Amino acid sequence: MTLYNYCHAKINYDKGNYRLGKSYLDDILNTYSGPLNEEVISYKREMEDKNVEFGFDEIHNNNYEEAAQWFYELSKEDENMFMLYNYAQSLQYYEEGDFVMAKANAEELDSYTGYGEQEVKDYRTKTLNEITPEIIADQRAKEKTKAKSEGVRIGMTEREVRESSWGDPIKINRTITEYGTHEQWVYDNYNYLYFKNGILTTIQN
Repeated sequence: MTLYNYCHAKINYDKGNYRLGKSYLDDILNTYSGPLNEEVISYKREMEDKNVEFGFDEIHNNNYEEAAQWFYELSKEDENMFMLYNYAQSLQYYEEGDFVMAKANAEELDSYTGYGEQEVKDYRTKTLNEITPEIIADQRAKEKTKAKSEGVRIGMTEREVRESSWGDPIKINRTITEYGTHEQWVYDNYNYLYFKNGILTTIQN
């Protein structure tokens, strides 16, 4: 069975199918002592290095999510690979504009050694210098505004709004007419909610 796995591993690695090739190699014990044992074990160790290179190829092709998944799998056998998982995650977050998470993941890369070490260190230095406290504060302010917008929806009752992320208004302007009661709830930063007969009808922010 070991030689079967060895042959299929070689076939798939040669085709560039690293994931399937790795699955065959994972089924070969490092203590294998049967026929061609030196060749088999030597090939398995060689492919361990190739696996890391494959992950970097995914990164260089901007396939950050795939690279993160790949390095996460590798980290089950080598804890050092978890830092490369963080590297791929940081790149993904940076591309998506989530600078808080990009910076948090980049900070975890300080002790990585191995293949692509200089690339990782250069990225960490660049990212930590670029993502300033001002950028972080701006992102958090935008997230807070977005959370307020998502915290309420048309059709909510007054009670539901008070229990949402918007909470209580700082002021209520009420108008009563023959058609019912209209209210304007005033919040910080020029945010307003409008109610008709106790039901939210308009969100302005």
